[in-house]
Amino acid sequence: MKISKDNISRIVGAVFDISCDFVNYINYEITGSEFAKRTAKTAASTAAGAGGAWAGAALGTAIFPGIGTAVGATIGGLATGFGVSKLLK
Repeated sequence: MKISKDNISRIVGAVFDISCDFVNYINYEITGSEFAKRTAKTAASTAAGAGGAWAGAALGTAIFPGIGTAVGATIGGLATGFGVSKLLK
C-alpha cells in the first residue's frame, strides 16, 4: 500500500497532537481518561479525514480530472475530519 503525502501530513499532525496530550498527562494537567479520550478522538478524525479525502478525490476525478481531484480531496478530507472531530466532543 502506498502512503500519499497528504496522509503522511495527517499522520504527523496526529502524532504531534497526541504527543502534546501525553506531555499534558505526565505533567498532571489532564487525567488518564482525558488523555485516552483525546487520543481516540485524534485517531478517529485522522482516519475519517483520510477516508474522506480519498472519497472526495474519487468524486472530483469523476467530475473534472486533475483540478477536481485536488478540490474533492481537500473538501472531503476537511469535511469528514472536522465532522468526526465535532461528533466526538
